[in-house]
Amino acid sequence: AQYGKSGVPDPFDADWRAYREANITRQMQLLYTTMVQLKPQAIMLSYPIGRLEDAVPYNYQNWPNWLQRNVTDGSLPQIYTSSNATFSSRVGEALNGYNGP
Repeated sequence: AQYGKSGVPDPFDADWRAYREANITRQMQLLYTTMVQLKPQAIMLSYPIGRLEDAVPYNYQNWPNWLQRNVTDGSLPQIYTSSNATFSSRVGEALNGYNGP
């Protein structure tokens, strides 16, 4: 309804993806704000899917945005592989995906 659409959303529809990503980010913000109010010394970490190219468009986990908006204190992408080359490549992707401190 927010985008003037009805029925079952197409999972590849850009509006549907934007809606889901925005709602997950909103929930992250709510969790973070609540945590800080209840226990200010606590830290909140996120553990998104390890491939940035999958985390954002397919899992709606825009963790670079979360870090920039201060809705998480840190992000540790789940990079599981037995290949050193793959691990290094994925870490590089993650570092390139976030330009903040």
